[in-house]
Amino acid sequence: MDKLESWLHFIAQLAQEENSDCYLVGGYLRDLYLNRITKDLDFTLSKNPKNLAQKFSDQPHFSFFVLHEQEEIYRVVNEDGYQFDFSSFKGATIEEDLSLRDFTINAMALTLAPDNAKTFSLENILDPAHGRADLNKKTVRQISKTIYGEDPLRLLRAFRIATQLQFEMDPETFKTIKENSHLINGVAMERIREELLLLLDCQSAYLAVLKLDEAGLISQIFPEVD
Repeated sequence: MDKLESWLHFIAQLAQEENSDCYLVGGYLRDLYLNRITKDLDFTLSKNPKNLAQKFSDQPHFSFFVLHEQEEIYRVVNEDGYQFDFSSFKGATIEEDLSLRDFTINAMALTLAPDNAKTFSLENILDPAHGRADLNKKTVRQISKTIYGEDPLRLLRAFRIATQLQFEMDPETFKTIKENSHLINGVAMERIREELLLLLDCQSAYLAVLKLDEAGLISQIFPEVD
């Protein structure tokens, strides 16, 4: 068993001790499907994410951080560069949680339980938004039109993800972003800066900036260019 499998098995055991349903979710599963190497893992739990994260961090060279106490989001990092984020369900069930995420390719989940923590099969992934179909099509598609009101940074994140993965953006998603571009003004500049730097670090950044301009985001972020 390699390090990651050992950690996942440990997390599954801790979730069982907490009597909590635990799922590996989001970008890690997306990148696993695409054979991309990543060290960022996200977990969502039915209850007690803080307890689990603190217990998980009680290992040599692991550290625990509170990201957002009110929303119950906690992070554990280690010296190997891995980052484990733990949070509570956004909703009453895992299905409701996935329906409230941003893009279909990020709205997948895998049950984490002691009996399957050693062998992770992509065939067992929960995929109510058909994210795997969009991965095959190389398409970034919004879960719903309401996702940008919940977190307007997603207006930029859509372009950053598409550029990093060299995917196309679903036309309806692009249209909705253009209609909601003004919402980016409600995002803290440091968050905007971080997304822009990630996008500009991509190979096709120039084309992405042209798309940002076409969607009206450049004018919103840098009104001087008009």
